[in-house]
Amino acid sequence: MSDFISRASRKIKESYWLRSGSYTFMNKICITFFGFINFYILIRVLTKEDFGAWVLFTSIASLMELIKHGFVRNPLIRYLTISSAAESAKIQTASLLLNIIIGLVQVVVLYFCSIYLGRFWSSPQLESLFRSYMISTIAQMTAIFIACFVSFRYARPFLELSRRLDRSWFRELHSYGVFTFGTNVSSMINKSVDSWILGKLISPAAVTIFNPAIRISNLVEVPTDTLTSILFPKLSERIATEGPRAAKYLYEKAVGTITAIMIPVIFFFIVFAGPVIRFVAGPGFAETVPILRVY
Repeated sequence: MSDFISRASRKIKESYWLRSGSYTFMNKICITFFGFINFYILIRVLTKEDFGAWVLFTSIASLMELIKHGFVRNPLIRYLTISSAAESAKIQTASLLLNIIIGLVQVVVLYFCSIYLGRFWSSPQLESLFRSYMISTIAQMTAIFIACFVSFRYARPFLELSRRLDRSWFRELHSYGVFTFGTNVSSMINKSVDSWILGKLISPAAVTIFNPAIRISNLVEVPTDTLTSILFPKLSERIATEGPRAAKYLYEKAVGTITAIMIPVIFFFIVFAGPVIRFVAGPGFAETVPILRVY
């Protein structure tokens, strides 16, 4: 048994796909699990109006996080994988400055969101939620700055920063970030627009009825998100070294894997939609069962 475990551990360490996939999958599972626990408690404690306001707030907060990923994370991964070691320091410095600028812009945007969106959705709770989130964003930036001093000792061999900002790299990261920003935001708006419309045309309580179906669909998408996270750096690297045609094999492999995983899971939720909704959301959500089947 110990030999089997050691061989399996060695195989995971030697394989990029197994190593990255296992770490990324565990990360996604932890995030999804604690998010589900949060949902499981709140939907039973809050009124439908208050929970609907919370859902609308988290959709905007998630959109803000995606903006940062689009402008900062994706361009950084893209150019670090295809650039030489000599350019690495310039790229990281430009990315750090871009991250700070995006964070400050988000604080300003959140301030105006707190005023406008609370009135738009006729939900006064949203104003205080956005104000709290704005303060926590400033606090998070401070905490990250302090944590840098603690982690610097361990990260120093891998951290490369240039003393001067390379404006050409800053423009390059920004230009690529605009593209990925548009892609991420379009995807997020597509997922959230139904809740936004329900909150405006009916009430935040209608959003509460709809939300359990979305939460369950998020569970189904964990394998997709995991595969996307580990595929993106490898795809960028192979396109840079072998050309765009190299993406064909990885893309087909990813689509086949996702399809094989998701089809049986989707059929399970269609057949057992009633018991799943009762377990997830509790009593009083019979209207959500057909929504889950359609969704």
